[in-house]
Amino acid sequence: MNIENKKLNILVISNINPNKGIGPYYSIRNQTYYLSKTQNVIWYNLNETSDEYWEETGIYYNALKFPNKTIKDLKEPFNKPDFIIFQGIYEYKFGKIIKEAIKFKIPYIIVPRSSLTKGAQNQKRIKKIIANKFIYNKLIRKASAIQYLTNEEKEQSGNKWNKNSFVMPNGIISKTKVTRNYNKESVKGLFIGRLDMNHKGLDLLITSVKNNKKILLENNYEIHLYGPEAKNTPIKLIKELIKEDKLEKIIKIYGPIYEEEKYKKLKEYDFFIMTSRFEGHPMGLIEALSFSLPVFITRGTNMYEEVKTYDAGWVCENNIESITKQIKVMISQKKEFKNKSENAYKLSKIYTWEDLTIETDSVIRKIKRGNKWYFILVCF
Repeated sequence: MNIENKKLNILVISNINPNKGIGPYYSIRNQTYYLSKTQNVIWYNLNETSDEYWEETGIYYNALKFPNKTIKDLKEPFNKPDFIIFQGIYEYKFGKIIKEAIKFKIPYIIVPRSSLTKGAQNQKRIKKIIANKFIYNKLIRKASAIQYLTNEEKEQSGNKWNKNSFVMPNGIISKTKVTRNYNKESVKGLFIGRLDMNHKGLDLLITSVKNNKKILLENNYEIHLYGPEAKNTPIKLIKELIKEDKLEKIIKIYGPIYEEEKYKKLKEYDFFIMTSRFEGHPMGLIEALSFSLPVFITRGTNMYEEVKTYDAGWVCENNIESITKQIKVMISQKKEFKNKSENAYKLSKIYTWEDLTIETDSVIRKIKRGNKWYFILVCF
C-alpha cells in the first residue's frame, strides 16, 4: 500500500506525572488524541501513574500495563511501530526504547520541550555536559528530526544537535471569543503557572514592579499569581520578597487553579503576564490568548515575535530594565487594551489542534518516505 494512503502505527512515549500544573499534562494528551483521528496511535507513558483525563482518550497506557518499558512487549501492531514520538529527552527510562528504535531502524522524532536551549542547558550544566557526551548526543543525532515548539526555541537551541528539525507548536481547543470591559478603574494582571523564581522569572517581575510601584498604585494595577509551589522556590520566599519591597497591594499570591476555575479566572482578568527566562511553548500563554487576553511577556516565553507581529500585547527582553520600561508603556496604553484583546484571539486561532495534527501527519509521512530534508515549518 502507498505510504500516502496507509494508516501508520504511531507510538507516543512520555514519562510524566498527572500534574495539572504543567503544560505537557494537556499538550501530550491532546496532540495524541487528535493524531489518533487519522492514524493508529497509542500513548505509552513510562510512569506507572494514570489520570482520568488521559484515560478517556481510549489510547493511553502506562507502565502498570506494560512494565518492561520496551517496544517488543507492547500489544500488536505497536510492538513493531511505523514511527515513534518521544515527548522529552532527559528521561533515563527512554533508554531501552530508543536503543530498540535504532536497532530495528524505526524512525523517531524528539520533542525536547525547551531542554536543548542555551538557558535550559545552563541549568545543572556540568551534569548535562557529561550526560550529553556519554548518552544523549548520540540518541539525538540518530533521531529522524527534532520537533521544536517555536522558532525561538529552535534558534536558542542552535544547529549542533541534529541537522534535521522542524517547528510545530502546541495547540489549544478552539474557544468562543470573550468580550472584555476595559472601562473599569482598576486593571488586574493574571499569572498561572508553577511559582518557580528562576524559570518563570518571578524575581525579574517583582523587581520591575518595585521600580514601577508608584505608577502602578496610582493607576490601580494588581498582579495575581496562581500556581503550585516549585521545589526550588518556597512560596514563603516569594512572599518575603514582596513584603520586603512593600508590594502587597500590587502582587498577590494564590494557590493553583485548574479547568473550570481556571477558565473563570481567564474571563475575569484584564491581561496575562509571563516573564519566563525560558519555555518550550507555554500552554498557559496560548490558552490565555484564546480567551482574548492581551499578554505581557518576555522573549524567554518563546512567543515574543508572534505576539509582536499580531500586536496581541506587550513584549520585552529578559531583564529588569526592559520589563520595567514595558510596564510603563502598558499603563500608558489603556485605550489599546481592547484592540490588543481582539488581536490576542486572532493569534490563538493559528494554534488549533485540528490544524496542527494535519501538519504533524504531513511531517511524519515525509520522514517515512525517506526524503532527505531540512526545513522549518511555521504555522502562521
